Amino acid sequence: MSQTVAIVLPLPVVLALMVLLFVLLVLSAVVLSLNSPAPVRFPSPPGENGGRAGADDADGLPAAQS
Repeated sequence: MSQTVAIVLPLPVVLALMVLLFVLLVLSAVVLSLNSPAPVRFPSPPGENGGRAGADDADGLPAAQS
């Protein structure tokens, strides 16, 4: 009898933890899907304006013309 109680008693606790884990997994998936990644912009090498006339470098100064 005591072995049956030892097995049956923790079952609701285990089930509640599994449900909580599943809810957290779904919530994290929703949050990650709503989070849009920032666009990655690579700086152009010094002396190049990236094909745009009069583009500024990262320091705010006009790009060098070659």
